[in-house]
Order: sequence, then structure tokens, then C-alpha cells
Amino acid sequence: MFRKSREDPELPSRFYEVRHFVQRMALMEKSMFYGASPTIFENAKKLRENQTNAEKILWEYLKQKPYGFNFRRQHPLSTFVADFYCHPMRLIIEVDGGIHEMPAVKQYDKDRQEFLESNGIQFLRFTNDEVETNLSSVASRIEAFVQKFIKTRRYVTPPFRAGVNQNE
Repeated sequence: MFRKSREDPELPSRFYEVRHFVQRMALMEKSMFYGASPTIFENAKKLRENQTNAEKILWEYLKQKPYGFNFRRQHPLSTFVADFYCHPMRLIIEVDGGIHEMPAVKQYDKDRQEFLESNGIQFLRFTNDEVETNLSSVASRIEAFVQKFIKTRRYVTPPFRAGVNQNE
């Protein structure tokens, strides 16, 4: 026998439990982690503890939340770890060192990017050298992407940008 729910006395509480479960499953599919395993989370934590110099430099910029968007560093996604990820924009920013010029690593990066792009995630890639020697150019490319995203998406409430008067 089902207990009646407070939400609708005509429907059993089990209905609301099932509806909640289905909503959670749909959310999990759209989750910012895309089903990443505990092992991937452990790898991400280790990578956060051992960032490259270029990643540290870029993180100092990204943690200021350009245009109000929050970025996460060394973020688990499915079976991968992204250098930086912004979930609302579904944007990965990768900082590639010299090892990414090796053919096997280049192919792995290409396959990984194609898989993630097939799930609606977009990429910006920079080299360590670009970040270390020309951060202003890197920041400009990121900001151009964010501005394009804002213009092409419809927000009910635009993201908050620190220091900007929202009433103007």
C-alpha cells in the first residue's frame, strides 16, 4: 500500500520517488563530470597538486571568473581530465606542453577531443609557451569566446560580472 504524498493527495508517494529518480538520472547524464569514475577523480586531484608553470599562470587568470563564468581546474570528464573546464559554456581549455607534439600523444588528443566534442563540449587549446610569454593574447582569445557565447545564448539572467553595474 502506498502512502499518499503531501504534494498531491491523489497520487501515491512512490510516484514522486520515481519521478525524482528519473530527474536525477537525466541530471547525471548532463552532469559536469559525465560519469567520471573515482579513479579519474583521484588522477585529477594529483594533477591539481602538480600543475605545470603554464597551468598555474592560466589558473591565476581563470579563477578571477572572466565575465562571471566559473572555471574548474583539472576537471574529471568521463575517462579524461581536462586542464580547465567551464560547465555552463561546456568549454575545455587545454594547455599543451612539448609532449603533445609526439605523434601518439597528438593522436590521443585528437581522439579525445573528437569524443568530447561529439558530446557538445568545445575546446580552446594553447601551448605552454603561449601562456607563459603572451598571456594577454590567450586572455583575449578566451574573452572573445566568452563574448561570442554570451551573444549566441539566451540567458534568462545573464551571468554576474564583478564590478559592472547590472542596472545599466
